[in-house]
Amino acid sequence: KILLVPRPPPRPMLRNLPMEDELVAAIGRYVRSCGSRSRPSATSSSTGPGRQRWKPPRTHLHAEMVRNRRDPTRSAKSNVENALRALAEGSDDAVEVLLSRAGDSPVAEEWQKRYKSGSQAYWDQFYRERTVNFFKDRHYLREECGELVPEEVSADPRRWVAPLTAAGQKESPVAPPIAERKVLLEVGCAVGNGVLPLLRASPDLFAYACDLSPVAVRLLQEKEEFSCGRCVAFACDVTCGPGEQPTPEHKPMEDVVPAGEVDFATILFVLSAIDPTKHRQVLARVRDCLRPGGSVMVRDYG
Repeated sequence: KILLVPRPPPRPMLRNLPMEDELVAAIGRYVRSCGSRSRPSATSSSTGPGRQRWKPPRTHLHAEMVRNRRDPTRSAKSNVENALRALAEGSDDAVEVLLSRAGDSPVAEEWQKRYKSGSQAYWDQFYRERTVNFFKDRHYLREECGELVPEEVSADPRRWVAPLTAAGQKESPVAPPIAERKVLLEVGCAVGNGVLPLLRASPDLFAYACDLSPVAVRLLQEKEEFSCGRCVAFACDVTCGPGEQPTPEHKPMEDVVPAGEVDFATILFVLSAIDPTKHRQVLARVRDCLRPGGSVMVRDYG
């Protein structure tokens, strides 16, 4: 026997439904509600009722991308296209030309001023996106800063050292016992990839660590090893002195680091991110923190 099943009538198109407007409005309300229910994170400073969500700052690359979208004409730049074609043909010459960035113009003066005046916002966004997973620990500092580590570590910088143990406190110590300790100052500490390896290698070392980004400082303070009780971390714009800091959360170096108490200071990949006209005052501020005979280690691009 053959059972004949009647074919169901075709469904009407959505645009023919009288409830289309109501459905679109409901979907819009749902999307907006999902956007407003963002999960709070340790790196977010915009949590709480009545506060707006963090909006990433724009960059010159984003502005150029928007401008290219609105411009129907084809870009005159063909370096990338030529490099891809050359690679397909087995040649590396066009790739070298692409890496040399020949013909590229520098960042516009307007954007240079914006990056300089609003650098904190860009660094905050950087650490919000990457948290503690971008930089690797700088273990090479054990070899570079041999005067800060014990003899056995200086003789074998690659030897294993135990992680820092908690001292029962999560916040920075108020009055650090530094009378009989070697003292380190790290300018631009980020999330602790330089200061923590040195503290692990030297049990008698005390460190001050500062960074322009309060987000980076909070990420450092949230690390388990930070509770060792031998590190003070604080947000600071090292180009500014007392009364000139960008936010109430920032503290001038002069108010946190005792003058003439630092044995060794590190400025690693920091000066290249600071306006060259302010280098002299930054170095003078670090010099005032050093003890007689203190040392400064500078490492940067170029």
